[in-house]
Amino acid sequence: MTKVKLRCGTVELLDIKTILMTYRNDHHITLEDVMEIDSAVDTLIPDGDFYSVLTLQRSFLDISSEAQKMMAHTSPLVPRLKGAAVILNNLPSRLIIGFFIKRFKPIYPTKIVKNMSEAQIWIQSQKSLN
Repeated sequence: MTKVKLRCGTVELLDIKTILMTYRNDHHITLEDVMEIDSAVDTLIPDGDFYSVLTLQRSFLDISSEAQKMMAHTSPLVPRLKGAAVILNNLPSRLIIGFFIKRFKPIYPTKIVKNMSEAQIWIQSQKSLN
């Protein structure tokens, strides 16, 4: 299995250590969604460290405060996550995600990028550090 469909989007394997999370445009992301995402990631990469690429194809990300906190700190997968590249191509999402990063301070390296090519280059640089 290389792709898992979820209520909030899809999680797919980009390579042996990297997942791509694509969020739906019309979904409020909750704590339950984060747990579902964690389960999908654990299914695709059951052991060891991993990296993620998140793509947001909307002008507004709707995510609960509890979900943000879990993604940044308390998810069981956080200790395994060694870097997250967030693909954003619009200003409203950049502002929201920038605020999320500053407010919740994820304990893993996080970088906002403009496209998949930049995401892959950044993820590769993180892999070379670990």
